[in-house]
Amino acid sequence: MLRTELLSEVYPSAKAFFELAESQYFPSFRALDPAHAGDLAFGSLRSSYEAHRNAVDKLTRSANANYQQITQDADEIAKTRLAVLLVISLCITTVTAAFGYFVTTQIGPRAARPRSRKKRGRRRLAHHRSDRLKR
Repeated sequence: MLRTELLSEVYPSAKAFFELAESQYFPSFRALDPAHAGDLAFGSLRSSYEAHRNAVDKLTRSANANYQQITQDADEIAKTRLAVLLVISLCITTVTAAFGYFVTTQIGPRAARPRSRKKRGRRRLAHHRSDRLKR
């Protein structure tokens, strides 16, 4: 869009301005013809410059509008991604808290109890045997 506008409007008006300047203005200036150079400067050269300036201004407005649109799109994308990250972090926090609750309420009490009476008896027997050996 901007490239097309640059090539179709700005470039031709600049080319026309410089062609007029190089073909008529500079030669009359070099020939020391100030009246003709002044007529060109304030006549056709000025109108050519204003046409080019208007094309540049139009291109600048288009570029600024394009920039504003890109900025708004980037802001929307950033807000959306931030919301997604917040939801993901909330889900991870919830799962971690649920897992912690499960471990403390279901697995924790079981780990604190002896596994079986048989093993508890073996421990007592081993303790009793070690006392005998010490005597």
